Amino acid sequence: MPMRVDPRTRHVLTAHVLLYTAQGIPFGFAAEYLPVVLREMGYSRTFIASMFWLQLPWQLKPLWAPLGDHPRVRPYARHILLALQCALALATASYAFFPVATSLPFWFALTALSALLASTQDIFVDAFAVRSLDSLGRGYGNTAQVAGYRVGIVLGGVALLHYQTRWGTTPTLLACASIILLAGLGAFALRHDAPSQEPG
Repeated sequence: MPMRVDPRTRHVLTAHVLLYTAQGIPFGFAAEYLPVVLREMGYSRTFIASMFWLQLPWQLKPLWAPLGDHPRVRPYARHILLALQCALALATASYAFFPVATSLPFWFALTALSALLASTQDIFVDAFAVRSLDSLGRGYGNTAQVAGYRVGIVLGGVALLHYQTRWGTTPTLLACASIILLAGLGAFALRHDAPSQEPG
């Protein structure tokens, strides 16, 4: 018989799914969408593979990871997460206004910035999970993390490639940015609806 999850934990887990979905979109963009676009533009596979450095913030995030649970930062964690979500949505929307054919360096800069924002968001979401879920809930939290992140990767990669042929590149990129923004706002609202054990 499956264990029942209390309403508060369901709220927290739903917030987790939303946040990790938003976090996965820019990774799907960098790992799946951008390589296809570059290949269509005639760039070599060697050049495309060399773009791994755009995701360096994910490897370097341990350098600033302690900020996520610092006592002075913790009271502002919710608002920092919301700010990161809004910045991530803005960065994603910015792709739509600069054609890749004429603004490739700008796209690379945005991709690196998005990786920085998403990896920093990951730090704060993980800290949020540790503070707001008990030992049983953290198991569900890990599931929410993997599921949400995978959905985000699909949205930022395969889905983006598919729907841009129907809607065009600009509307599709703006749709991805809207999903990131709505996910952040939804998670922020859910965290206020549910009683919280965390001090921030």
